[in-house]
Amino acid sequence: MKQKVLFLVTIISCAVMTACANKEIETTTDVVTESAETVKLTVEENEELQTESVEPTEDTTQTAETTEFEEVIGDIDVSAEQLTMADMTEQVVGLDIPMVANEGTDKTTFENFTVIFPSPMFITEYSDNGASAKLESIDFEIQAVLTTGEPSNNIRESMGETQEYIGENYVLEKRAGRNDEYAYQMSYRIIDTTNNNKLMITLTINKEAEYQEYCNNLADEFSEAFEEAVRKNIQ
Repeated sequence: MKQKVLFLVTIISCAVMTACANKEIETTTDVVTESAETVKLTVEENEELQTESVEPTEDTTQTAETTEFEEVIGDIDVSAEQLTMADMTEQVVGLDIPMVANEGTDKTTFENFTVIFPSPMFITEYSDNGASAKLESIDFEIQAVLTTGEPSNNIRESMGETQEYIGENYVLEKRAGRNDEYAYQMSYRIIDTTNNNKLMITLTINKEAEYQEYCNNLADEFSEAFEEAVRKNIQ
């Protein structure tokens, strides 16, 4: 009888131990499964973060490359042969174009005196007595000084000097400078005979040989239009 009881107890103990072992295995499996899901989620989150962090870096690189190759003349991008007569605007000497007024002069004498020059967006430099529009192919420079003086009594036509009385009050004197394939220059002296105030304007155009045909055509057309603008002020 004792042997049967002992055998029965042994069987029950084995059953209990087996049940506990199975429960422990199930719990361990659940933990492993949960850990795998956690690892998977962490990897996916990291991939999202990496993707988000790469996008700004690519945008920044692209912006830097664009800025590096940007060529600007004045306030705009311009090609070597883009400037045309359509880009020339009327500008007032002493207001839009700086002018030096010597002592003893009357600034109101030539108030609102208008010339043409490349639009301000093409102007690359202002000085005390003028402005410059320097492009890769061609340079425009203008200088303006107000002084006093009487009309010249020694006009040398052989040296490109001319004198013309216009109306009752003005004398226009011109002095030609260099005029060839590489440069054009003309000086204007406008004298008000009522007070001998004299406005001196010098126009210089420098041309690059690489763009010879373009420069010659633009300089010829511009110089003619410039003189017409000067004359309109005193006619």
